[in-house]
Amino acid sequence: MPWAAFAGAWLLFAGPIYQASIELGEEQIEREAIEATARGVAQPRRSSPWWWLVPPIGYLLDRRHSTRYRKLVFDALGTEHRRQLVHYTEKASGWAYVAGGALLLAAAETWNLCVEHDWPTWLFWVLASGMAGLCGLLTALRSRRARALLGNDPHRRGERGRPGGQGHHSSGTSDASDASDASDASEAADDPDDPDDR
Repeated sequence: MPWAAFAGAWLLFAGPIYQASIELGEEQIEREAIEATARGVAQPRRSSPWWWLVPPIGYLLDRRHSTRYRKLVFDALGTEHRRQLVHYTEKASGWAYVAGGALLLAAAETWNLCVEHDWPTWLFWVLASGMAGLCGLLTALRSRRARALLGNDPHRRGERGRPGGQGHHSSGTSDASDASDASDASEAADDPDDPDDR
């Protein structure tokens, strides 16, 4: 059963990161506009790099600088872009909590497996890092495959180059209208009672 617990725990980690990649990819967020706004905001003055000689103080000062800059960027965004950004970050944070908890469970089950088989500690780190990397790789590959399938969809490909995907239908409607006009003209020319022919 240790192997079943090991596999199940890592599946619990792989599931949230895969679902997070799907949902975050579907978020309607105007990244280009937000990035353009961020580039237009002047960064606050940084503290002296000498503070990094005392790493805790250097870290706190750098974090305070990043917080001030993020606030300036957020204040410069429009209402809709703010809503998009907040919704995106909240969803990402939620999935990060779920994936983080699953990762802790998976690490615990990996440790139990190593203890059960009396494996060395270094093998635990190899297994844990390898499984975490494998879960991330599988997520990336599935996301790439999904994008490739959507890109090769003939319906989506047929809509390209026609605004709103209506080019084909508009052409068909125009052809039908032209045929109807030609038919009406032919009937009018052949009708002997038409007053215009007299």
